[in-house]
Amino acid sequence: MSEEVRTCLEEISIRNLGVIENAVVGFTKGLNVLTGETGAGKTMVLTALALILGGKSDQDLVRKGSERLTVAGSFQLTEEKQPEILDLLTIHEPEMENNQLIFSRSVSSDGKSRANLGGAAVPASILTSFGDTLIEIHGQSTNLRLTKTIRQRELLDRYTGMSLESEMLQYRKFY
Repeated sequence: MSEEVRTCLEEISIRNLGVIENAVVGFTKGLNVLTGETGAGKTMVLTALALILGGKSDQDLVRKGSERLTVAGSFQLTEEKQPEILDLLTIHEPEMENNQLIFSRSVSSDGKSRANLGGAAVPASILTSFGDTLIEIHGQSTNLRLTKTIRQRELLDRYTGMSLESEMLQYRKFY
């Protein structure tokens, strides 16, 4: 069986995102739940998380009267990492201090977006590739993803600790 991902989102800092002028949200290991009244900013926290994980940026997210929004998140990685994370760390070589990896994103009021990983500028797609292995967000319709064949294969690969892609190619070749 594959090694378990041992990461923890420690903190997200948010500046000038929607209704949030300035906020820092801390997280603990394990399950974290966001609750609150309508308009409390739950969606903005999830939007910030989506941005630092390479999600689509939009100038409409910038707080009215501000020039730029900035979001940053710090992940604590342990020595036991999933093969996908090890591969990404080897390929992109982000700066890390004490196994802490910092993701950040900024969006200007004119729509220009910048992404950083470990202090270095990267395409947002790099944040996405890391984010897909570091964190899962479950919402009201998340269970619908389980009906997709590609997601089922990803889960099976993660559980077995290996990619079955070569076996699938051989199978398709003969059948």
